[in-house]
Amino acid sequence: MGDQHNEAIRSFILSMPGKGSRTSSQLTVRLPAGLYVPRLLQDTGLAGFEPSTLACWLTILKLPGPGAAVDVGANVGIYSWLAAAFSERHVVAFEPVPELANALNDVAVENDLQITIEQTALSNQDGRAVLYLSDATDSSNSLVPGFRPSSASLDVTTLRLDTYCSETGVSPHVLKIDTETNEPDVLAGSIQTISTLRPWMIVEVLAGRTEERLTDLLAPFDYYWYPIDENLPLAAASEIVGDPTHSNTNWLFAPTKPQRRFWKRMAKMLKDLQSCTATSSK
Repeated sequence: MGDQHNEAIRSFILSMPGKGSRTSSQLTVRLPAGLYVPRLLQDTGLAGFEPSTLACWLTILKLPGPGAAVDVGANVGIYSWLAAAFSERHVVAFEPVPELANALNDVAVENDLQITIEQTALSNQDGRAVLYLSDATDSSNSLVPGFRPSSASLDVTTLRLDTYCSETGVSPHVLKIDTETNEPDVLAGSIQTISTLRPWMIVEVLAGRTEERLTDLLAPFDYYWYPIDENLPLAAASEIVGDPTHSNTNWLFAPTKPQRRFWKRMAKMLKDLQSCTATSSK
């Protein structure tokens, strides 16, 4: 996928926390220089890219039980890369922007990672919708008009996760949902999946935008709610309130109460991630 000829390329080696089951302890990344997430990863490595959320994601992947790792709003796919490298789970990445889906695929091929890439946006209906491309950064594209200033857009296919799972047989063990204020619609299209399979979920919550709808959608499912930060064990919350500083925007929604072993493993993973840097390559 992806034609990177005649483009400036950002090339670096991304170190990972220990050795994954399908790859070595590093990933080779060669992607268009203008993309936001690769630029951030080259500057900070995994140590500076949502380390607490990455530690939570990796800890959930190692929990017992079957099921896929589903990355909704994957961008170039850092969560998908790690899921494919560190687990034997089926990994499914949803990213509707062709350039970003191509970048995700390029890294997967380069590193022999098995990832199913769906160039589709998840939402609360099956059909078509307008995806507004952010003028500021490719990490802020959204189906929600007015979320960010946008002078360009794409017509994209939309699916409910319930439809996708019914048609493909995919059974999520964990969902990561980062769709720039469209998270409530993604969950609204996943009601059957959540009620029957009860996946673990990591969901972005943006202050002043999605809390009320997320609360209404999640309240019936008897999940445990935790804002994700570096303080472990995470503190359980009785209401969903986004961080007004936007320092920590992701939440863990757990189908069962995490036990001491979970927090211990997450703490170890977080410590390991602190030494994961990036080095330039030719």
